[in-house]
Amino acid sequence: MLSGVGLGAGGTAAVLLFVHGSFARGMVVGAAFVLVFGGLAVLVMQLTGTAPLGMGAQAEVWTASELRPLRRHGWRMANHLLLRFGDIDHLLVGRHGVLVIETKWSADTWSLDSDRVGKALQQVKRNAHDIRIWRPELRHGSPEVVRPVLFLWGGTRSDVPKPDHVETINGVDVIYGLTAARQWREALIQRSGTPELSDEQVTAVWDAVTTNAHHLDQREQRETAPPSVASIFMLGLGTVFAAILSVLACLYSMEAITPGWARVILFAAFTAVGLLARRWTPTRTIALGWLTGTGFTAVLALAALLTGRA
Repeated sequence: MLSGVGLGAGGTAAVLLFVHGSFARGMVVGAAFVLVFGGLAVLVMQLTGTAPLGMGAQAEVWTASELRPLRRHGWRMANHLLLRFGDIDHLLVGRHGVLVIETKWSADTWSLDSDRVGKALQQVKRNAHDIRIWRPELRHGSPEVVRPVLFLWGGTRSDVPKPDHVETINGVDVIYGLTAARQWREALIQRSGTPELSDEQVTAVWDAVTTNAHHLDQREQRETAPPSVASIFMLGLGTVFAAILSVLACLYSMEAITPGWARVILFAAFTAVGLLARRWTPTRTIALGWLTGTGFTAVLALAALLTGRA
């Protein structure tokens, strides 16, 4: 990231050698800030895998929104149930059994016979097996008491139509797209026949789910909580504002100070402020933005000085 900022500052300084006028130079500096920091943000999202993870989380929100209306028809819903190493995305418990649901997202169009879908089918069937052996009410029931379901989202190509019905592959209901999701939900609401679980069994399974969530919550409370998305956003915003404030402070101070040696002392003082702020943990990242802005302005000042001498 520092090398990216350095390259951006160097490129901006080179462009300023051929740009005259304070307004045009200000436009170049503003465009450089947007391009450098925006490009670094996109680069970080791609290199760290944050973008697909974020879309995967959003896909789980879509699935939950399609499952939530089932609660009005006697189903109980839980998200992110943790039994073993991985979590179960969604769980529905009702008189007609237990549905173990996995959600997957892809930027490309899904092919139901692809290896990725095959791995997802194995995962949700493994989760369904874990749920079955977890509770005696399910362990000794019929094979239909626990059923795996796979939701697929994504694939935005308009020339490839999504199926409007549920596909059953190796005993797993595969739901691809919004139309199939709502058709599956309506079929579940209208389902009739002998219930797989009694009211007492439904209550026992649900109590076990809530107890599992309670124990997990207690364990997580004893651990250090990771920063929230809001705090990360505010920290990043504060860092960018610190960089902008540093640039403005340096520019206005340079206008008020004429001697070259005084400007050197000025930049040294701004750098010292950033280094001192780096020693305090809450302002460590924001101080990095301040130092970046100071260094960026120093490079611009040096470029302007060299241009003036030429």
